[in-house]
Amino acid sequence: MDARNDQLADLLQEVRLTRGRLAHHVGTSTTTVSRWIDGGRRPLPATQQLVLDILSARTGRTLSPADAGWRGPGETAAAHLGDTLLWAETLEVATIRLDGLARQDLESDVDRREFLVRFSALALAAPSRNWLLSTLSTSPSTAAVVNVDGMATAFRAFAELETMHGGGVARAAAAAYLRSTVLPRLSDAHSEAQRRALCSAAAQHTYGLAWMTWDDGAPGPAQGYLTQALKLAAEASDPVLGAHILTGAAHLILDQGVPSEAVHLLQAAQAGVGMRPGAQAVTARSQVLLARALAACGDKPGAIAAVHAAELAQDRVQGELPPYVDYVDVAYLSGEAAAALTATGDVQAAQSTALLSLKASARGRRAAFTRATLARRHILAADLDQAAHELVAAHEAASSVRSTRARDAVSDVRNALQPYRHVPAVAHALTSVAV
Repeated sequence: MDARNDQLADLLQEVRLTRGRLAHHVGTSTTTVSRWIDGGRRPLPATQQLVLDILSARTGRTLSPADAGWRGPGETAAAHLGDTLLWAETLEVATIRLDGLARQDLESDVDRREFLVRFSALALAAPSRNWLLSTLSTSPSTAAVVNVDGMATAFRAFAELETMHGGGVARAAAAAYLRSTVLPRLSDAHSEAQRRALCSAAAQHTYGLAWMTWDDGAPGPAQGYLTQALKLAAEASDPVLGAHILTGAAHLILDQGVPSEAVHLLQAAQAGVGMRPGAQAVTARSQVLLARALAACGDKPGAIAAVHAAELAQDRVQGELPPYVDYVDVAYLSGEAAAALTATGDVQAAQSTALLSLKASARGRRAAFTRATLARRHILAADLDQAAHELVAAHEAASSVRSTRARDAVSDVRNALQPYRHVPAVAHALTSVAV
């Protein structure tokens, strides 16, 4: 057992907060809080920050992890990779955290299994979301004259690999490029305009790496990349890119089963983006994901309204788009809309929308997701033969890419069909896609 945490106990006494009340505010048990104090256990970084926010508000001073007994002498911010889930106060801190996160990504598989970063919906609840809300009304940054062409070319290459072949194909290479080229470039700027341009390019690459990491089956590290990417977008004074990153964070949270928090993040992402380049594509994406989140929360009218809002935003997209929203096309939006409509029970609209996605896309991962949606739609309609057909088709599409998310989508449909294995077509499909 670790030593008792007297500092945390003293803070609770100072603010006259019982263990039970702290547990209530944090969303955990009194027993867990007692383990933090009596057993010297450390909560996850995101929970640590939530506790510090609560205690800071009550004491009237900003408390650090060390103030609560959660960091020993000589330890640095980079020592805890879990800190990547926390909002960085400075660009330097964000750079240190990203370097440590990317370095961990390049370690052996054994070391990866020991990775301390775990997904937490709480981590994105306050600082990152609040930054976007507070800066969306600011003027967009002026285009800078700085050579970021090489970084932009690399971003497009990595994005194409991820889109066509899955996140597992180039994740390690993207992490290595982040450490060797992107992060060192952040010190090259000789003017404020150059610094913003470099931070924007770094934010885009970090976001792309987050997406690869999540697609490769590691939502915790992906969340760390997203949080630091949002900090880089803030340093770039780029609200549209920030909204896009926050939308990605909401997508991650939604797929991790926390739709209510996803709704909050998506609403933040949509606030005040305006008519800047790429804004309508970002709005279309955030609206279609909002439809999925609202459907998961049981708000069918809200979900349907969000689908229509996504369609309207897509109709307003014009001109050359920033490269980070290139994939927000008919195939993507129709596929996500079909998932939302299926969740609302509108099987007819879901069918036509999913078929529109398949017609527009030859991408294996997108096809896997859309086929899985069609399978769920057919299960709802009690068309089990067709559901079995779509399960096999989804499996074939997922097999063409290195995507844990695509495989998980197939696995979810397979599990949903298990109760119907007495149907010959279902039994055959389950055997065909056995894992």
